Amino acid sequence: MASVERALFEYLREDTKFIEDIGGVYWLDVPSGAKPPYLVFFQVDDPNDKIFLVSYGGQARVQVNLYHTDKYKIADNRSVVKDKLREFRESRGGVKVRNVEIANDFTQEPSTDDTLYRGVVDAIINWEVTHNE
Repeated sequence: MASVERALFEYLREDTKFIEDIGGVYWLDVPSGAKPPYLVFFQVDDPNDKIFLVSYGGQARVQVNLYHTDKYKIADNRSVVKDKLREFRESRGGVKVRNVEIANDFTQEPSTDDTLYRGVVDAIINWEVTHNE
C-alpha cells in the first residue's frame, strides 16, 4: 500500500547535506538515547483519502518536530526543513507528490524541566497513487 510517510522518510534520509544540517531523521518515534539535534515526523491525517482499488490520492497533513539545544539553530533548522519539504516532488513507493504547502511553523521554549527547544513545521502534502511502481 502506498505510504506518504514512507516516501517522505526515504526522501529526507537520502540527502546527506540535509542530515548534516538537521541531525537525525526519525519517523514516528525517536530511539532511546538519541542525541539532539534531530527531527521526528508523523502523519496527522489524510482527509481526502479515497476508496480502495480506485485511482486515488489525498492530502496528507504531516507534523515535523525538530529538537535542538540552541534556540537560534532551531529557527535555522525550521527554514531548512520548510525548503526541503517544498522541494518534495517525487514518485516513490507508489506515491507521487504533486506539491507541498507549509501550513504552520513555530518554536516552543523548553519547559522548566527540559533543555530542548522544539520547532514545529506543519505541512500539507498533496499526493496521488502511481500504478506503474
